[in-house]
Amino acid sequence: MVHLLLFAVEIIEPDIVLTKIVEDDMGNNVGNQTVGLGQALNYVIGFQNTGNEDAVNFTIRDILPVNIVFNYPADLVLPPGVTVASYDPATREIILSIADYLVEQGDPVYEIRIETDVVVSCSLLVDICSNTINNQAFATYGSALDPSFIISDDPSYSTNTGCLIIPQATNFLADLDDCVFTQNEILCGASLDITAGSGYDSYSWSTSPSGTPVIGTTQTITVTSPGTYYAFNTALAPCQSIEQEFIVSNFGNTVNNPVIPYADEVVTCPNDGKQLPNIYLCGANDSTFIETGISDASSIIWEQLDESSCTAVVNSDCANEDNTCVRNQVGTGADFPPIPQANFV
Repeated sequence: MVHLLLFAVEIIEPDIVLTKIVEDDMGNNVGNQTVGLGQALNYVIGFQNTGNEDAVNFTIRDILPVNIVFNYPADLVLPPGVTVASYDPATREIILSIADYLVEQGDPVYEIRIETDVVVSCSLLVDICSNTINNQAFATYGSALDPSFIISDDPSYSTNTGCLIIPQATNFLADLDDCVFTQNEILCGASLDITAGSGYDSYSWSTSPSGTPVIGTTQTITVTSPGTYYAFNTALAPCQSIEQEFIVSNFGNTVNNPVIPYADEVVTCPNDGKQLPNIYLCGANDSTFIETGISDASSIIWEQLDESSCTAVVNSDCANEDNTCVRNQVGTGADFPPIPQANFV
């Protein structure tokens, strides 16, 4: 004789369903749709304990995308019982703490709103995958009865209709094809490092918008002269490849050394190739007035070298750049008045 024993086992535990949807200002769900620069995006984070036990120590972690504008704390709309545990503006990670009485067995759905806007400038979208806006939050909680029961970083869904649970939604920016990624850089000194957007699968640099000739294949290149440089940043789908334009100008829109036009002689240091302008004054009453033409500097300081304060250079065609030398301030501003016979740096 065979005896068949049937019995049911019920697992007693909390089960929090976390959802995160994206709405426009009219309340329409715009998840997985294209959006434009400057468009309002309102995140609605819903949570409900659908389990058969009360939950405790419930927190929601969300990292807001870099391609949206979020003003903390003004853009947060929190129901009673929900507070901000922490917010890091550098990483844009926000952690929300939920009171235990909101996630008891049989509690209704509660909603948190985060009101944001897509950035308005193409210049803020140079890093890889900036054309996508990922929308997902994460839940961590425990059980009121079983201290060993812990759910950590359980991801949110974009829809929860009972048996049908749909993963996160992603928005795609529609305006990037029309974006012009241009930025201005200042060459102040012998060289300048310019850096393309982060994370791309490959890079190609050129001095021509055609991409030829190729002058570099790394994220950062070093340039030594003014001009326009183009970075071709290649990404794998669904992320978008972009082209960046860097306009490099000399500091103050002048030559590298603004004293050179006033020099009686310009020599080149054989040690480093730097040019040194020499101005010759005839007698104690002779003078030269220097106009640099620099208008965009926060400050300009003129200093005179105390030649007795340090060892003289071996080659007179080289400037004395010894940091131990004493240099006395003798003037400020873009233009320098008549100067006596001396060494200036």
